[in-house]
Amino acid sequence: PNPARTGRVIFERLPPDTAIRIHDAAGNLIASFALDPGERGKKVWVLRQSDHPVSSGIYVYVLEAGGKKRMGQLAVIQ
Repeated sequence: PNPARTGRVIFERLPPDTAIRIHDAAGNLIASFALDPGERGKKVWVLRQSDHPVSSGIYVYVLEAGGKKRMGQLAVIQ
């Protein structure tokens, strides 16, 4: 997912046991969530943190499932 302009980021085709962490460029944890069974491999990150929009910038996402880890970057443009 890159860039994010719609106020949300959609992660798709995820294994059922996926954990997702989002970090800012400084490495601070911004959001974390797990995939619920009813979500059918899709998780949406709404770009709000404590009712405040997530700032524009580069973010790092970490997906972990089945003992494997995948990392990537995404840009948020507000």
